[in-house]
Amino acid sequence: MNTYDFNTMEGNEYKNNARNHWNAAPCDSKMVSGDMTLLGKSYFDQVEEARYKDQPWLLEEIESLDVNNKQVLEVGYGMGTDHLKLAERGGGNAWYINYSGR
Repeated sequence: MNTYDFNTMEGNEYKNNARNHWNAAPCDSKMVSGDMTLLGKSYFDQVEEARYKDQPWLLEEIESLDVNNKQVLEVGYGMGTDHLKLAERGGGNAWYINYSGR
């Protein structure tokens, strides 16, 4: 599904389709092989490596942020890859919210 499909949807249909889309394939989960449901560290390490290799600008932006001892709220954290990077950079309290229905 591409985001253009959402233009024809209304209300709960839009929300349900967006949630189903991201639950089926969280950010960059399809970039590596392996079973996401096993939640092993090596799987998430592979996702992190692939994500920042494919999108190096994203890691550069995260590293440019001054989050030391600040509260951080990430909305739509996906697999948590960027969220962990923010926390590693010294975010005093790192919070997230995700609309997954889980």
